[in-house]
Order: sequence, then C-alpha cells, then structure tokens
Amino acid sequence: MPTRSTIAKHPERSAIERDLALGIPLRQIAKRYGLSTTALHKHKHKMPDTLRKAVLAAALKPAEKDLAKLKAEEGAGLLSDLSMQRVRLLLMQDACIGSEQYGVATQISAQIHRNLTIVGEYLGELVHRSSTTTVSLVLTPEYVSLRTAILSALAPFPAARAAVAAAIQRIERQANQQAPQPVLAPPVVDVTGAPHA
Repeated sequence: MPTRSTIAKHPERSAIERDLALGIPLRQIAKRYGLSTTALHKHKHKMPDTLRKAVLAAALKPAEKDLAKLKAEEGAGLLSDLSMQRVRLLLMQDACIGSEQYGVATQISAQIHRNLTIVGEYLGELVHRSSTTTVSLVLTPEYVSLRTAILSALAPFPAARAAVAAAIQRIERQANQQAPQPVLAPPVVDVTGAPHA
C-alpha cells in the first residue's frame, strides 16, 4: 500500500494547495509550512487541473462590494460612451441623408439600432427569452471547501478516507476529460406588461 505524502497528511493542506495553484515559489511555501521543495513539486504535479482551477477561482474571486462598486462606475461610463456614440451616428446619418447617400444612411441606421439594443439590454428593458448555462461543479470554490471538509471529517477513519479520496479523484479526472454539459435555463417571464414582438 503506497504511503501518503507529507502534504496529503498536512493539517494545512488546503492552504498549501492554494499557494501551489497561485504559483507562489516552492521555496517560500516550503519555508512557510516546513516542507521540502521536492514534496511540494511532486504534489503540485499530482494536483488535478480541475482542483487547481477551482482553487485559483476561489482565491481570485473579488469581494461583492468591489464588484458592486466596479459595476456602478463602469455602468455610468458605458452608458455615457454609448450615448455619445449614438449622437455621432445620428449626425453622420443626417449628413448622409443631406448628401443623398441613402445606402450609407441605412447602414448607419443599423448601427444606431445596435447601439439602442445594447443600451436596452444593459438597462434591463430588453428581455431575452432563454439562455444556456454551463456548469462544472468541480471548478467551484464551494466544491473545494466541501471536498476538504469531507476528507478532514474522515481523518479518524483512514480506510474510508482513502476510499472516498480515490472516488473523488476518479470523478475529478473524469470531469477534467469531459467538457461540461450545457444546462438550459428556464425561460424568463416578462412581468412588465411590455408588448412582445
């Protein structure tokens, strides 16, 4: 029976795996956790890609307040830019009509329509009736937390822990080899009472 690595038994395994996924130098990690760079190197190369991606996603996920602030700042700038673009397009369309360039005016009209569509979508005034979402559970930070909690809870039961760890690794390998299957989102119901095309 193969012996478990010092990292697999380490009480701070999830923090070590996070540091490995973030690309922190091995010497720095070794010093921080009292491990050898050789053990870290081996463990890094044994980590499934899905686990590495999930750890990165969790570590790099911005805070909710940062997202709200960024959305507000970018949203105002986006709407301002779209509005200025629309003004320029309307002026160009008028100039083309004045010089009897109706084909060009029609092309500009299509761009004005696209501009209005983008603004409407951003403001939530245009509703799409369906969308496709792809879900891969092994890439979520919640999955990494669940995986760590399960394996930690099984620590007093080495045989059960080894069996569960093997099953988890098998599932992660399969998920890594298969593209996530799309999940259809339920249709959006428009409750604004706006007429539909």
